[in-house]
Amino acid sequence: MLFHFFKTTWRAFRKQKLYSVINITGLALGMACSLLIALWVKDELAYDRFYPGYQQLYQVKYNGTHEGKMFTNPATPGPMAAALKAEVPGVAISTRISWEQDVLITVQQKAARETGIKATADFFKVFAVPMLDGNAAQALHNPSDIVITRRLAEKYFGTVRCAGQTLMADTNQFYTVAGVIENLPAQSTLQYDWVRPFPQPEPEWMQNWHSNAFRTFIKLQPGVTLASVEAGVKHIYDRHSENSRRKTALLQPLAHIHLYSEFENGKPSGGPISYVRIFTGIATFILLIACINFMNMTTARASIRTKETGVRKILGAARSRLFRQFLGEAFLNCLLALLVAFTIVQLCLPAFNSLLGKNIQLSLSPVLLTGVLLLLIITTLLSGIYPALLLSAKAPVSMLRNTINSRISAALFRKSLVVLQFTISIFLIIAILGIHRQLKYTREKNLGLDNEHMVYIPLEGRLLNQREAFRQQVLQSSVIASATFSSEVPAEINLSSSGLSWQGMDEKSDLNIFTATVGPDFLKTMNIPLAAGRDFASTSDTSGFVINETMAAILGPEALGKTLEFWGIKGPVLGIVKNFHYASLYQQIEPLILCYYPSDTRYMLVKLRGGSISAGLETVRKLYHQFNPQYPFTYHFTDEVYDRLYKSENITGTLVSYASILAIIISSLGLLGLSTFMAEQRRKEIGIRKVLGATLTHVITLLSGDFIVLIGIAFLIACPVGWLVMHKWLQTFAYKIQPGWLMFAVAGGIALVIALITMSFQTFKAALYNPVHNLRAE
Repeated sequence: MLFHFFKTTWRAFRKQKLYSVINITGLALGMACSLLIALWVKDELAYDRFYPGYQQLYQVKYNGTHEGKMFTNPATPGPMAAALKAEVPGVAISTRISWEQDVLITVQQKAARETGIKATADFFKVFAVPMLDGNAAQALHNPSDIVITRRLAEKYFGTVRCAGQTLMADTNQFYTVAGVIENLPAQSTLQYDWVRPFPQPEPEWMQNWHSNAFRTFIKLQPGVTLASVEAGVKHIYDRHSENSRRKTALLQPLAHIHLYSEFENGKPSGGPISYVRIFTGIATFILLIACINFMNMTTARASIRTKETGVRKILGAARSRLFRQFLGEAFLNCLLALLVAFTIVQLCLPAFNSLLGKNIQLSLSPVLLTGVLLLLIITTLLSGIYPALLLSAKAPVSMLRNTINSRISAALFRKSLVVLQFTISIFLIIAILGIHRQLKYTREKNLGLDNEHMVYIPLEGRLLNQREAFRQQVLQSSVIASATFSSEVPAEINLSSSGLSWQGMDEKSDLNIFTATVGPDFLKTMNIPLAAGRDFASTSDTSGFVINETMAAILGPEALGKTLEFWGIKGPVLGIVKNFHYASLYQQIEPLILCYYPSDTRYMLVKLRGGSISAGLETVRKLYHQFNPQYPFTYHFTDEVYDRLYKSENITGTLVSYASILAIIISSLGLLGLSTFMAEQRRKEIGIRKVLGATLTHVITLLSGDFIVLIGIAFLIACPVGWLVMHKWLQTFAYKIQPGWLMFAVAGGIALVIALITMSFQTFKAALYNPVHNLRAE
């Protein structure tokens, strides 16, 4: 039976080479796209599931309110971890960690910046990473302990057996390697190469419930459910923090942190999971388009095999046998397409990984093999079951008379499939245009500050005590426009805090304020305009504040000069700056307070003069090495931060563009095959029309008119669907474009032009064919 399927399939392939190539190419492209997206989805869904007992691990976040709107923040106060373990039944272990930071690691002559975190002693009891050397239970108990990954151990010591060795951090702190852990997989939300304890004794601000500067994680006891501990966790703020009536803690499963990074009204609302759903849908659409091609071509060409099928039935072939034959032929076509698809995937994976920044491999694991088998079965059923039913169901007499395609329903079915194909294609084109317009808007929107030619340099080593002398030396160069200090990169201010108060403040209010400490000439360097008041002028201004217009609106009409108390500092509002975007355009501009504390800053911001970028960087580099010879000079343009904020959107736009191009190619292949077949079927009609005086234009219109109508119907369906989807996606941005009619008209125009180009060759060929040869065809 299988040999017979092979033989009949090979005969059909040899007899109709063009249509077979179109079918297999379309299916292969659809399968390859589905496989690539499936590999990416599998990678996304694997995040943080490698930790033993990950089902019992949770991150603590909190919900707060501002102007009646609820927000969710992952930053928690220092005492949170210990309080949860002590007070909430069911919490087995808790740990507090810092945000990732780069420090200079030095071992003998080897030195480089490495990324790591600070954590409490129970960190490795929560995150049980395989320990290659040392004692996990004792690591991080000594303030001078440090745990490093295999990568750092091999890089600096040449072996993972290096527990007890010493390394230096930041040129002045020595640590003893207490353990070596396995490298973290790419599917880890936490990425670090070293872990060390918090300094002892801890400063007062680390024990303050108003300072949200850490991340908190807990591990529940075996058998304990989330529902049983939620109530105890939710009201932890009420028991420890005054004026916190609007703050409630919540737990997010570790395995959901990566996928569900966005919250709305205190509930997970989106994040990478949205893109997983989007691209799963796109993969399904493209595979569906490829299967539609197969169905269209098979049903359109059914008349060629009607006599063969009729003879088989007269000779005793049962309907079930014929059904299996035609479905078997579809299976073999799909199998061949799958083999081609695997080749395409292997060729495309390097570029795919480069685009996504991943290292996805096409390894034949049981999960992948199961998925491929399902893909083959689904594709075979989608593409082959209707043609198999159609060809096997007819009576022998009607088949021998070649009347299988005379029914209106068959033609209507094919037209419906063409409409579906182009509806999906036009929808994807609308998505491309909408995404790229929004990304263009984010790049070109006036952010309220000047990021052009702005670089930031981490302050470390000797610069921490000589920062102002370094700044003054930098300013002496003619290629430097200005320089200042900041605790945060202005494009990405994430530090928030509560505890702000002023006379007349509502006692029930518990504002969450974004804040940064800055140095001299901060507003001048960033070109942030003042709405009222003045900039910081001297060190005497350490008891004053500069706020943004959003904060001023909360304080009221007499905000300038009003005395505030914040972080133990009591002083007046010296100035009000116009609102500027210090975070992504996803977020509304929230209340912001700038404090003048140059000694508490982490970065130096340098404004380079236009046209002298290279000279300016070289000047800063030379001065940096004079002041800080032990540290390598590193810098970043602030524009890079904005690019990072919209990295997922940029990747999405690129992937949707490729997917749309692929969908259009597959649809065009189907349209090419179908138009070719229809031209062949109507050859005699065309000959008669030409003999009777039909012009070239009339014939071309005749052949292409039906397809143009179908594309018009697809356009009318795709537009409202595209508008609804784009509208929902744009709602995730606080500042966004408005989709206009031109975007939809352009999408329809692109689809129409591509369709006309696809059909043009066959329509012109058929229209120019000698009518004498057409009429001799019988």
